[in-house]
Amino acid sequence: MSYISALNLFKLKDDYSIEELKKIYRELSKKYHPDYKQNASLEERQKSEEMMKRINAAYDILKNNLGKEKTKFNIETYKKEKIDDLDKIFNMNWEDISKLNMINLRKYFEEIRKEIREGIAYIQKNTNKIDVDYNYNITIDNIITIKKDLVNCFCKLNYIDKIPEKIDYTKPLSAFLSQLLSIKDKYSKESIFKRKVNLETQQYENYIGYNILIKYINQAKEIAINEAKNKQFRETSLNKIIENLHKNILNIFNIYAQRYTKINSLKEKIIKYQDDQKISKLFTTLWKNFQSDPLNNNFDDLYERLERVINIKEKPDDLDWSGINYTKLYIENPENLNLYVIRTNNKTNNKKGRNGRK
Repeated sequence: MSYISALNLFKLKDDYSIEELKKIYRELSKKYHPDYKQNASLEERQKSEEMMKRINAAYDILKNNLGKEKTKFNIETYKKEKIDDLDKIFNMNWEDISKLNMINLRKYFEEIRKEIREGIAYIQKNTNKIDVDYNYNITIDNIITIKKDLVNCFCKLNYIDKIPEKIDYTKPLSAFLSQLLSIKDKYSKESIFKRKVNLETQQYENYIGYNILIKYINQAKEIAINEAKNKQFRETSLNKIIENLHKNILNIFNIYAQRYTKINSLKEKIIKYQDDQKISKLFTTLWKNFQSDPLNNNFDDLYERLERVINIKEKPDDLDWSGINYTKLYIENPENLNLYVIRTNNKTNNKKGRNGRK
């Protein structure tokens, strides 16, 4: 901190006395010292601590310079301090803004940057302290006005009806946006609904298969959140959305249970025909697919193929061969078609034998 900045903070003239210095220091301490902020919010206490550090630094500078011959006021040094302060306000790049999902508020950031550039341009032309202070202060005021417009738009985009806490509009842009993100997490209807969805679905954590089905459960939750968003989080729609969410999740568990039961029903037959390479291969494929993706679309097809092969193995002569697509049957298993030919020939021979004719 420079000597000029210390004078400005204490609002003292160059010829101040030790009594004036101590008096203002006591006044500022009573206003900003953390001991007087015990009932304030954490954010306000942190802000007071930072301000108290500046006050102490300024006091040390002014006390050390008391009675000394002061350095002649340098307008160029003073202008540089003010320009540096304005530069620090826009302390982000567009990539950072995009990562915070705030790119839809881009026009406000553009306005802030434009206001800073214009303020700096005016200050650079000024030749006295009064004009520098005027242009600096009016730039800060204009930036605060833009930030307030930004907050109004931000609240509409995030379905925030009311912010029950004070916003610090004087913070640099990165800290200001972090403040908004914190507000969004606490007060946006989307965040509140997400917390409700997570609370409603906690009961399923004790269900069998939960860890395996977590991907599908999260998808169901995301669908519910998007549906609520499409309906602008209207209270009249939310209960129905939650009801449908429970139905969808229970359906996921039902499908899982049905498929697990189907696989389990084949256990004895699989053990019986464990030496059959085709049965073993089909079952291994079915089981691996079920373990990696219990609700995959190939399950029914794989299960039916396995069941058909087992049935052929157990009762080849009792199968109904009518309406069979023999080309497809041969492609899937050439032995099936040979079995059909043998079976047909046997029936023909038996028929001829009963008539006593050839």
